[in-house]
Amino acid sequence: MPGRRANEWNLAVVVCGTRTDTGGTGGRQVSEADGRSWAEKHSFSHVLTSAALGNGITQAFHTLFVQALQMKDGVRQPGAAAGAVDPDVVQAIHRLIHAIDDFDKLGINRRSISRDEVNKAYRRLAALVHPDKCKAPGAEEAFKALTQARNNLLKIMTETTV
Repeated sequence: MPGRRANEWNLAVVVCGTRTDTGGTGGRQVSEADGRSWAEKHSFSHVLTSAALGNGITQAFHTLFVQALQMKDGVRQPGAAAGAVDPDVVQAIHRLIHAIDDFDKLGINRRSISRDEVNKAYRRLAALVHPDKCKAPGAEEAFKALTQARNNLLKIMTETTV
């Protein structure tokens, strides 16, 4: 990144509270409330997980992935005081800017495409990245990509049904 010192590190941390399903053998070493409080105090994300049942694992990896995208795109990490950006917004902006085709941008299936599905996906994403409501870096570019993707798909649907 421009202006960055060579010895500066990027760090993404997710604190996972494990043994949430059974209380664990011998019980918890740290209470859920204490773990969550510690994570928030240090501006880390906190996810409850269970290695035995797999609960929370997908959420933990999703959270870590979103933090990595935020660092790549120069967005502050969630929970990092004022100005924090919702991870769903960061993921939507990244997908809209970097996805290869319009289906991927809107997150819709090519095989079951309908006008309603395109418009529903558009409205859902527009609520996240509209520049009047979202001040995250890249929101304006993402909104333009979203609008273009929607228009392209609706045009394709019109041309193929005539």
